Amino acid sequence: MNAGVLPQIDFDLPKLPQEKNQYKSCSSVVASRSLEFGFNFTSDRAAENRWRFLDSSVPESHRSLRGQLTIDRGSFSQASDMEVHVTTRSSDENELENVHLHKSDSVLNFDYDFRAEKDVCTEVEIVVLFRPWPKRSLDWFDIRTSIFDINFEPSLGWEINNLRTHTSHGDVWMDSRFPSNDPLIAHNASISSIDGVIFGWYIPDENLELRSEDGGIGGFICPRLAEGVPFDPKSILMSTLSGRIRVGLIYEVWPAKVYTHRTKIESVSGDISAVVPHGTQTNISSISGSITTAIRPYGAASQNATSEIYTASRSGDSWVILYSPPNESLDGNYNPLLNTVSKHEVGEGTLWLDYPFAWWGEMEAKIEHGKLEFEGNLLEDIKREEGHVTATRGKKGASQMEAHVSTGALTVHLGLQELD
Repeated sequence: MNAGVLPQIDFDLPKLPQEKNQYKSCSSVVASRSLEFGFNFTSDRAAENRWRFLDSSVPESHRSLRGQLTIDRGSFSQASDMEVHVTTRSSDENELENVHLHKSDSVLNFDYDFRAEKDVCTEVEIVVLFRPWPKRSLDWFDIRTSIFDINFEPSLGWEINNLRTHTSHGDVWMDSRFPSNDPLIAHNASISSIDGVIFGWYIPDENLELRSEDGGIGGFICPRLAEGVPFDPKSILMSTLSGRIRVGLIYEVWPAKVYTHRTKIESVSGDISAVVPHGTQTNISSISGSITTAIRPYGAASQNATSEIYTASRSGDSWVILYSPPNESLDGNYNPLLNTVSKHEVGEGTLWLDYPFAWWGEMEAKIEHGKLEFEGNLLEDIKREEGHVTATRGKKGASQMEAHVSTGALTVHLGLQELD
């Protein structure tokens, strides 16, 4: 991306998280205990395979309790389909008795007796190991914890229909960055935290949802590159209340094909910086935060295929750049920018738009109080008034674009560059 084209956007991908979080260990340890639990699952596709980790410790426990839960690739020689190793360390030997674990067929329960009057430090390290063979498929894999960090390592090899993880005050990390013939496939993944950070490398196999209220979201959306594994995302959802959202996309490795997913990224007061793959709909909004986004469309399966783009900020600035679809994705397909409906709104602030040469259709830009700047290429039927302009670009497209600012500044560049 040329910095002269869109100087306000700063998609510095190396600044996004590269390594998982490591909790701070206890400075003094005088006692430890290790436990191991085994879980087995049926290979019968007609039966449901479920596994849950449930943490019942109270939020105040973070004053003396810390730790993490790691999901990793196990050994071919391990006795159970899934092994769970739990190591507890503490600055007080008596504290080991305050950590409780209870196993049933498909659930591991955790609890901790918090004593506010005691000045102790206890750490718990939980490692969940998937046996590589025989591979298992799970209908549900569910982790609920109050304070532990959650880390997913690469090459886990299993297939999970519904992956649900929530940590109230811990961070979540998932590592899906490396192409692998033994990937974790999670068809429907929901990752959430209250004030922890969600970060890493995420693949939207079908439906991907990331939610953090105050901790923020940062990371990369990755394609599925493993041989023989289909990649057809359905939805990408990300949301925060006040946390910042920063999303990167390694555009060069995304397969150039038709995508039909919907993307929704929203925050109440957090800023949003996002490079996203466009399917049938992209919707990015923040009530009081700023929006900085680059949108990458791909070929459409038909001339009338749905293509919708929306951005909105009530009291923050918005900078939007829309790229042309890659030529490889148009082979036997259609240019979605001939039939895209888009609307960009700012209440109070600046709205800056740059649309590519591949976009053709009708546009309208309006500002109620402030300055309007408009520049385009191959325009017809241009009508200008104070704070208002309409125009048509070419005859071959039926796209409709609307830009509106109540108070601030509005800049629209239409078809000036290839932007590919």
